Amino acid sequence: MEKILIQIEQTEPSADISLLKTLIHKIRPGIFNRNTVATKRIEKLIELLKANSSYKNSLQHYVFSILSATDANSLLTESGIHSNEGFFSESFTKLAHILLPPSSNPESLRDLFQQLFYKKTDFIWIEKIPNELLEELFALLFSSVEATHQTVLFKKSLNALEILTHRITSIGLDPEIIKRKPHLIHSDSPFLQLNKKLIDLIQDAETNNHPKIDDEKLTLCFTLLHQCEVVSRNIREEQKVSGAGLALTFILHRMHQHIRRIKTLLTLTFGNANEKPLASVLFFKQLVKFENKKNSIKELFLKNIGMLAYQITEHAGKTGEHYITSSKKEYIKMLYSAMGGGFIVAFLTWFKAAIYYLKLAPFGEAFLYSMNYSFGFIGIHVTHSTLATKQPAMTASRIAASLDIKGSVEEAIKNLSELIVKTFRSQFIAFVGNMFVAFPVALAIAIIYFWISGDHILGDAKAFKIIKNIHPWESFSLMHGAIAGVCLFLSGIISGYYDNAVKFKNIPERLNHQPFLRFILPKSWLKKFSNYIGNNLGSLAGNFFLGIFLGSMGTLGAFLGLPLDIQHVTFASGNFGLALASVGTQIDLMTFVYTCIGIVGIGFMNFFFSFGLAIFVAIQSRRVAFNKTGLLFKFLLMHLFSKPSEFLFPPADTVLEETESTT
Repeated sequence: MEKILIQIEQTEPSADISLLKTLIHKIRPGIFNRNTVATKRIEKLIELLKANSSYKNSLQHYVFSILSATDANSLLTESGIHSNEGFFSESFTKLAHILLPPSSNPESLRDLFQQLFYKKTDFIWIEKIPNELLEELFALLFSSVEATHQTVLFKKSLNALEILTHRITSIGLDPEIIKRKPHLIHSDSPFLQLNKKLIDLIQDAETNNHPKIDDEKLTLCFTLLHQCEVVSRNIREEQKVSGAGLALTFILHRMHQHIRRIKTLLTLTFGNANEKPLASVLFFKQLVKFENKKNSIKELFLKNIGMLAYQITEHAGKTGEHYITSSKKEYIKMLYSAMGGGFIVAFLTWFKAAIYYLKLAPFGEAFLYSMNYSFGFIGIHVTHSTLATKQPAMTASRIAASLDIKGSVEEAIKNLSELIVKTFRSQFIAFVGNMFVAFPVALAIAIIYFWISGDHILGDAKAFKIIKNIHPWESFSLMHGAIAGVCLFLSGIISGYYDNAVKFKNIPERLNHQPFLRFILPKSWLKKFSNYIGNNLGSLAGNFFLGIFLGSMGTLGAFLGLPLDIQHVTFASGNFGLALASVGTQIDLMTFVYTCIGIVGIGFMNFFFSFGLAIFVAIQSRRVAFNKTGLLFKFLLMHLFSKPSEFLFPPADTVLEETESTT
């Protein structure tokens, strides 16, 4: 390290970063070194600079020669801040830069900064360096510098502030923002006022050519920035009611990034001596992280999709809250609802068998299968029936909401465990209602059909194939059950998306003013129709797309040459009923038992994947930190050993409560 400092001392200061790049490389930990190695190396560098003022002065001049010769605007105003291209355009740009990196500009400080910290993991070891140590290093490099160097940094900072000021004003006047806050176009808008006051502050500083300015003006600028944040926060809160859109979410995120960057630069430029050292260190660490993740599509996705995903899962959760039963009355209601779903599914299995024997081309068969499923699921929704394993995708949001821990952590986890028990119990009775109706009704349909026509609905070959495909370990039934679980999860997300879109795009109100509908429907009918769509579009869309997923998966698997297909517990029960009517006398007891085990296994895979994926997305979208898995399992096991029946049946005290409430 000292050899590099000697080289810097002996070299005329220039914009060539090769020696500085070598110095940083010496500090950077190796592949097999701990990140704390960098801390020791920084300490060594500080010792050398303190011990030899010539080293310090030469390094100082070298750094400032680079800063003076380069344009810092891109680094200060764009690093870590989304462009105004929009979410998808920026995503494609990042992808293009990964495949074909842009050319480097030697006059851009940002490009040189990227070359200095070129490793994508540099931000990790830099983050481990104590702030106090970096403050000491920066003090050696940036304190007691020549007036000309101070002026250079000062002017670059002012220029960046002016650019950011105009950009934040433009964001505040964006049509998507004005649509929700029309008063922002008036002269008292915090964005317009911020533009005036910040420009006034910058002009005063440029005139005096000194960072010391009127404290009242600086305080007023921070106050206006806070008011801009309040506007952003209010719009975010309103999205919970009015729905969220990706474009608006992206704009609000850009607004937040600009506000935060302006605050940072104001502190670095005009802040007091106590604030600047720590602010400069934190800003440096942020810049390294921003540049290391500059082309990260994952980072862009997580930051912008989070709010939208939250709204989608939240709307899905509200749709499915009634799927969690607490009392005996709700439990029995769920049983009847699931029985209705099983009854409808029994007929859907019959219709699917009829479509199979049409022997259509793959596209036609997939289309009719999909429509059979889609309209059947819509029928289940319209009749207020229940399809087992579909509701977990809806109830996951409520589970995730219980992870917003407030107060006692132990109490929150205990409440969460009780909610999981209720969900499991509700799902169990939905299984029972579906299977114990779908199977006998499908069997009865097949027997009645045989009495009337003299032929079985399923031929022997098809019947044996259905039974074979349900076998738990001699077929792909469990994997196909998992695929169906993923489809169920996706349908829950789609339901939430459309419930969110209904509010965000004000669909009911727009339907009321649709010219063709106003022409063909009476006013009262149109109002009822628009209200129904407003309340049910999410469920209708989710069920329709679920039908397409399930109906076309087998055809997709055949097209790709992969063992892709679906198995749903209720349909497996119905199909087994149809098959049993055809070949019941030709199968032995163990085949019957294995098939029943397969149906239960399919149900488990349906539930595990639909619920697991939904709760994962719900937790991620809420950005809830949950590290109490052990405590959760402890409460669940305690509940299992103390009250095992509550995993399957409602507790007795709920029955007493209902009795007392009716007397």
